[in-house]
Amino acid sequence: MSLAANRVNNSSLRSAPWNNLLYWLYVTIKREIEISYAFMESNFDAAFVPFPIFATASLLHRKGTYEEVVSSLTNTLLYGFFFYYSTELANNADGGTIEDEINKPNRPIVQSQTTVAAAKLRFYLASAMWLLLSYILDVYIWSLLWIAVLVSHYLLRASRIGPAKDLCIVLGVTSQLMACWKLGGSDMHDGWRWVKLIILWIFFTVPIQDFRDVPGYLAAGRRTTPILLGDFPARIYASMGLVATEYILITHRVFEFGYTLPTALMTSLISLLTLGLIYRLTRLRTIVHDRVSYRWYIALYNLILITACVSFASRDCSISSKLSL
Repeated sequence: MSLAANRVNNSSLRSAPWNNLLYWLYVTIKREIEISYAFMESNFDAAFVPFPIFATASLLHRKGTYEEVVSSLTNTLLYGFFFYYSTELANNADGGTIEDEINKPNRPIVQSQTTVAAAKLRFYLASAMWLLLSYILDVYIWSLLWIAVLVSHYLLRASRIGPAKDLCIVLGVTSQLMACWKLGGSDMHDGWRWVKLIILWIFFTVPIQDFRDVPGYLAAGRRTTPILLGDFPARIYASMGLVATEYILITHRVFEFGYTLPTALMTSLISLLTLGLIYRLTRLRTIVHDRVSYRWYIALYNLILITACVSFASRDCSISSKLSL
C-alpha cells in the first residue's frame, strides 16, 4: 500500500469517532425535540400563549419603550416556555394510566415513546432551569407557587377531588398571570386588580375542561366537579359562571377607563363566543363536542387577556374624549 493511501486511511480512522459522536448528538437532539413536541402539543394555547399576551398588557399599562418591549417579551417567552414545558412534563408523568389510555391515547408515555421515569427526570431538570431563570428575572415567588401547585395537584392527589382541583388551577393561573405582569414591569397592585377577577372567572368555569375527560376520570376513581354535580347540573353551573363573572370583569375592568369603540368590539366578541360556548355546553353534550368546547373555552380565556391589552391601549383615547367634553 502506498504512503498516500495510508495517510487517507489513518485520517478516516481519526475522523470516524467524531462523525459517530456528531451523528449520535443529531439523533438524540432530534428525538428529544420530537418527544418534547409530543408532550407539549395539546395545551399550547392554554399554557404558553397567555404569557406574551398579558405581559404585553403590562407593557401597555406602563407605556413601555420599544427597547423595554423587546427585552420584556424576550424574557417572557423564555420563561413561558419553561413554565409550559415543566407543566406538561408533570402532567404526562402522571399519565401512563388507565385514565390516559382512555382520555389521551396519543400521549408519549401511552404510545411507549418514553417512560414515566424519563418524564420525571426531564421534569426535575426543566424545573431546576426554570427556577434558576425565575430567580434571575425576579419572579421566583410565582414560580415557587406553581411548584407548590404541581406538588398539591399530582403528589398530594388534589386533582382527584373537584373543588381541590379547581382551586389548584386557580392558583396556577395566578402564578402564570402575575409572573407575566411582573415581567411586563408594571406595578403589581394594578396587575392584581385584573388577575383577581380573571381567577374568579376561572374558578367557576374551569370544570368545562373536565367534561371531555369524564370516562377516564371515572375509570381512575377521580371525582371532578362534573362527576360530583352530575353532567347537566355541572353544565348549568359553568354556564351561569361564565355569564356572572364575565359581567363583573367587563363592567369593573374592561370599561374602567370608559367606553371606547375597541373595548365595545372586544366585549361583543367575548359575548358572542360565550353564547356559542353555552349553547355547546347545554346542547352538544358528547365527548367529541366537549373536546371542541374546551378549545373554545381556552380561546375565550385568551380573548379576555387580549381585551386587557385593548383596554390599556385605548385608555388615552377615552380620557381624551372625556376631557374634550
